[in-house]
Amino acid sequence: MTERLELYKCNICGNLVEVILPGVGELVCCGEPMEYLEAKKSDSEYGEKHVPVFSATDNQGEEVRVGSTLHPMTEEHYIQFVETIAKDRRRSELEYFYPSDEPIMMIKDKLGLEKARAFCNLHGLWESEPEGESEKRHPEFSKILINSLTGGIMISDKIRDILNEQINKEFYSAYLYLSMSAYFSEIGLYGFSHWAKVQSKEEIDHGMILFEYILGRNSQVHLGQISMPKFDMNSPIEVFEQIYNHERSITSSIDCVASMTECECDLTTRNFIDWYSKDQIEEEAT
Repeated sequence: MTERLELYKCNICGNLVEVILPGVGELVCCGEPMEYLEAKKSDSEYGEKHVPVFSATDNQGEEVRVGSTLHPMTEEHYIQFVETIAKDRRRSELEYFYPSDEPIMMIKDKLGLEKARAFCNLHGLWESEPEGESEKRHPEFSKILINSLTGGIMISDKIRDILNEQINKEFYSAYLYLSMSAYFSEIGLYGFSHWAKVQSKEEIDHGMILFEYILGRNSQVHLGQISMPKFDMNSPIEVFEQIYNHERSITSSIDCVASMTECECDLTTRNFIDWYSKDQIEEEAT
């Protein structure tokens, strides 16, 4: 069975295909099964740099460069395309290159990206993930880490307690999505299973950002017991309805945190939690 956005190559004619919609059949070209391309992630085998690198530009944008030192671009040896893939695999962006080009792809933002991959005409497929996952998931994360080392202003007990409660809810969400991933896999919906697993990892990121924030404000992290995930597994439609209702409950919880910061006159935490509020709009929409 194929999966969305997998790449396959015909070793006879050179055709390269990307799976748009997965199926159970085998991909065949020129009378032979096509080869599934497994992306390489290390440059140790070759002298050139093939692994995509996410980097910031001078005008505060972002780009994907092929190699920490740019890959050579000659008629005999060059990068043919670069592609970025979103975490939920609902979207991808692809840019083709020619020998006269620099192998650099401009992107709007690496937020929400699972990986970038590049294809070399001689050495095949290479990929990498954005570095600093937690930093990517919240624009203030670097400042939080700096505060944790240099000493920030302590938050109130009420703010500490409600943030600790939110950590528990984020980790519960991770458990919930992971159990849904197992359910989807058991009934053969492997694309849905992958999506739920990606969501689970994002929820862990959310919890860890809160974890670091509390420590960065010279306060205490109190990790409570995580409840067993509960959801009805009668049909995929019902599961997604429960996902939507769960995300709405998380939105309400984030709103309560925001209200508490205003009651405690903690504008720093209020600004910090704004990112979560905006992220929940995206979660409910998707």
